Amino acid sequence: MLELLWVGFGGFVGAISRFVLSNWVQDQHGGDFPVGTLAVNSLGCFALGLLMASLDRGWLGPQARYLLGVGVLGALTTFSTFSWDTLDLMRSGSTGLALVNVLGNVVIGLAAVSVGCWLGRSL
Repeated sequence: MLELLWVGFGGFVGAISRFVLSNWVQDQHGGDFPVGTLAVNSLGCFALGLLMASLDRGWLGPQARYLLGVGVLGALTTFSTFSWDTLDLMRSGSTGLALVNVLGNVVIGLAAVSVGCWLGRSL
């Protein structure tokens, strides 16, 4: 139960951080390209890599995984989790599965968004 509180609090912080940071970066750079999203996803990927390495080295306790990894970074960007999963597959020698993960997430994600948009406009 305590883990849920760590995740929930971290999620609250991460979601607000995503909103503020992505909007601020987008406002600074303008244009049509979603540079705010790119910045948040890149930052989240870097932070998750740093966190996982710190956990592996024993520098942080297991609560940090719930609060920071699942909560803050999970709400900041799920792209960081996707990137970590892909890297983990590659490091374990499962390059084929890593490629399936990349293609699956991108292709299925785009298809799901397209179908959701179509359905939303059809109703």
